[in-house]
Amino acid sequence: MLRNGLSVSKEGEKMKLFDLFKRKSPEERKKFLYIERDLLVFYVQCDECGEPFRGIVRKNSELFQTYGQKTGDYEISKELIGAKCHKKIQVHFSLSGNLKVIEKSIEGGNFLTRDEFFKLKEDYNDKKTV
Repeated sequence: MLRNGLSVSKEGEKMKLFDLFKRKSPEERKKFLYIERDLLVFYVQCDECGEPFRGIVRKNSELFQTYGQKTGDYEISKELIGAKCHKKIQVHFSLSGNLKVIEKSIEGGNFLTRDEFFKLKEDYNDKKTV
């Protein structure tokens, strides 16, 4: 029930109608999965050695349909191993039908945006040559 722009829930809590359209925090707005033609691209960094990775998923062969069994319509699971420390980085995405990220998880590393990746890669390569 709406009164003066307020919605009252069953528990009696009041919530402004416009709270539904609140802006996401900068951390929530970060983009970690990019569409490039027939590819989905993501960027990660190893927790142990700091090596940056570019992960590539082919839409026509590596994107799995969940048929309603899981959270999203599609799923991506990738395992990455670095050249330096050989530690596994496991990445998982659940995607909607229009390939928007619903859930993401990572073990052994952290997600990077495209800009963060290229800056880190440059710094990492400079370190390797010194």
